[in-house]
Amino acid sequence: MHMTNFDLRTRQTTIRELLADQKIMRQEEVVKFLTAKGYTVTQSSVSRDFAEMGVVKLNGTYLIPSSANLFASQILGSRRAGPNLLVISTITGGAPLVGVRIDQLGLKEIVGTISGDDTIFIATESVEAQNVILKAVGVTNG
Repeated sequence: MHMTNFDLRTRQTTIRELLADQKIMRQEEVVKFLTAKGYTVTQSSVSRDFAEMGVVKLNGTYLIPSSANLFASQILGSRRAGPNLLVISTITGGAPLVGVRIDQLGLKEIVGTISGDDTIFIATESVEAQNVILKAVGVTNG
């Protein structure tokens, strides 16, 4: 059975509500919840939904970055490590979430990113590219 865009949006809205209301640690929990609501889903379809929605797992719990001020609430600062590397410091445990959101910006100025627990390395081609990235994430102390 082919799923319409409306069905997909409705299911993803239901997933958003679930993740906002409950601490979800396993995709199978989402499958059971959606099945009980009448959706026909598998763990694979939930995984695809998570990827499309930008869901990340932080400290064992699935989360949806929900606001434009995500960066402001997670990023502590940044510094340039030469013309081709930005180092972004986050709160403890914040780097995976922020790193995913930075990747999702789709900036052509980003060559690649690596996220640890509280640090993100962003490879760039130039200082000008760094400026674009810093502006996109709202960091002014780079």
